[in-house]
Amino acid sequence: MTTEPGPIERTAATAKTALQKFGSTARGSVILNVVADLARSDIADRSMTLAAQLFTSILPVLLVISSIGHNDGVDRMVEWIGVVPISDQLAYDGTSSFPSTTTFSVVGALMVILSATSYARALGRFYSRAWQVPIVPMRAAWRWFAVVAVMVFAVAMVGWGHLLDDAPYVGGVLDVAAGSAVWCVVWAAIPHILTRGALSPRILAVTGILTGLALSILRIGSELVMPRVSATAIAQYGIIGIIFTIVGWLFVYSVIVVASTIVVGSVARDETIGRWLGSHLRPRQAGAFTGWVRDS
Repeated sequence: MTTEPGPIERTAATAKTALQKFGSTARGSVILNVVADLARSDIADRSMTLAAQLFTSILPVLLVISSIGHNDGVDRMVEWIGVVPISDQLAYDGTSSFPSTTTFSVVGALMVILSATSYARALGRFYSRAWQVPIVPMRAAWRWFAVVAVMVFAVAMVGWGHLLDDAPYVGGVLDVAAGSAVWCVVWAAIPHILTRGALSPRILAVTGILTGLALSILRIGSELVMPRVSATAIAQYGIIGIIFTIVGWLFVYSVIVVASTIVVGSVARDETIGRWLGSHLRPRQAGAFTGWVRDS
């Protein structure tokens, strides 16, 4: 004796049929493959790894820059997270017994810059897996330093965008647009550096534009939300609250970087779109949805 399927089973069967039908179309397969690639990519783990490296690598470099002299660009970036500007926190009144700026800038800065390459190396490992290219070898270590330099320069340039705020009526829009343009260029340049030119110009351009636009949305949201979040965290947890706030923001930043790469990589595997992008990845057949199972 067979049992008639219940409402839940019928609904699930209908949804599965509709999903299979949608996945058999060219557009549907691209969308579903993107969603599936994001779902099975360990995006949270990868983003937290990059966020931790940002916190321990790039942030100290910014501290060094601000300790040497007041830097409006760096301070502006930190203010978006709702934290007191770095230069104000490191203000030196000449009465304390801290080591001289010269000593710190020569010895400390050297060590900080050397350790800062850990972020570039972690990012390089991610790109190696995402784009199926070799990891940057030690003989090309200059690429790691180039990534650090590009990141620091980008932070300063985006922060200095506040100078455009004085333009009547459109100052704020110009500020955001300039910052978006900087991030678009940066996140097209960094994959090019770390993959040693393995990616086509169109893939780099699409990756840069997608990442830059998403980071601009993060910036707008940060200016609206993060000051209140930071104030609450600092009031409740003190200095630990500042760390929680910065790491949380860097995690969201890293999610955007990782997700943008995965999305472009997934789209680049489509047979038709990949040909237009000049992708070197093994293509999927158009209209073929590979499913939700992780690739072996």
